[in-house]
Amino acid sequence: MPYEELDELLTENEKKIYLELLKLGESTAAPILRKTGLQNSVFYRTIHRLLEKGFISYILKGKIKHFKASNPEVFLTFLKNKEEKINEIIPQLKSMQKISKSKTEAEVFFGIKGVLSMHYALIEDAKPGEEYYFFGPAEQVFQESIERVSISFRKFREEKEIKVYGILNKNIKGKITKFKNTKEKYVDSPLPPNMAIFRNKIAIASWGEVPTGILIKGKDIADQYKKLFKEIWNTPVSVHEGRKEEDLIKEIFNYRGKDGVLSYGNMDVPEDLYLEETQALRKMRLDKGVKIRMLTNKLPKEITKDKRWKKLTKVRLSNEVNKMTTWTYIFGNKVAITSLKKKLRGIIIEDEEFANTQRQIFESMWGQAKPHKPKN
Repeated sequence: MPYEELDELLTENEKKIYLELLKLGESTAAPILRKTGLQNSVFYRTIHRLLEKGFISYILKGKIKHFKASNPEVFLTFLKNKEEKINEIIPQLKSMQKISKSKTEAEVFFGIKGVLSMHYALIEDAKPGEEYYFFGPAEQVFQESIERVSISFRKFREEKEIKVYGILNKNIKGKITKFKNTKEKYVDSPLPPNMAIFRNKIAIASWGEVPTGILIKGKDIADQYKKLFKEIWNTPVSVHEGRKEEDLIKEIFNYRGKDGVLSYGNMDVPEDLYLEETQALRKMRLDKGVKIRMLTNKLPKEITKDKRWKKLTKVRLSNEVNKMTTWTYIFGNKVAITSLKKKLRGIIIEDEEFANTQRQIFESMWGQAKPHKPKN
């Protein structure tokens, strides 16, 4: 049914009756029942709700009720009244929120509206001149992010008159509309994608089958991300590329912790690059006996044939990684972010809070993923 804009105000049955009454002008119950196809009991319950809301009215002609739709401007009056009532209780709700905030370190948001609400919550009480930092979306999800969340949120952010600093992948340079009070830097190195930092809060968005957002409150971890952001912003990033990537991978696979290495990423990489660059590195891990839990979208057959690989590797499959352009490794108090696009490159971040947060993200995805059952 058209007029989806009314869905926030009317149920589907209420909308059917209201729209039919607009067309009919004035009508008894029988023609409306015939036009809408509703059952008698459903029809009269719905009519009663519409009357209570003031969206329709009736007059008696003899003993028969003749119904009529209210002027469509009634919706504006309804919304205005609703807004006034909500404004009256907001102070009370905020006082309740202060109590819960002290008990909450992370909140999870689901769906497009949820992710958008998370971003609004991040800067809802921002003051002009405060600083906001963000790492832009990965190239694969850039268009989806812009269309579904970023355009609306960037306008809201601009109205707050805060100072915005963003670091994005150079592949999306020129694709973003310029906003006032915003400075952006483009780099050719792996970045923590879809992340924003404001005050002591961090917002992380994931564009899987069900868009998901995580809002984390914590001064220490927010400060660490700000520090990382400013280091990248103010100085050239030291990036391992090509064969130098082996140095980064060696550091990962020299880890001797009992918990092993956690990793997640997209296995859709160029086959020639994969075979050339990763076989030797995989052999290095197996020779060192490093255990790993891996979250990915698929596995090349040649990997699972190795008996040592089966013994040291646990895998679960998830569509959440389909649009990722990087691999993430979590080991000890370090996180390595690597890219297998066109050429190997990566960075290592050494920070306990950051590593723990990445572990939480990994465990959340691991719990929802499907176990991989290799064929013998």
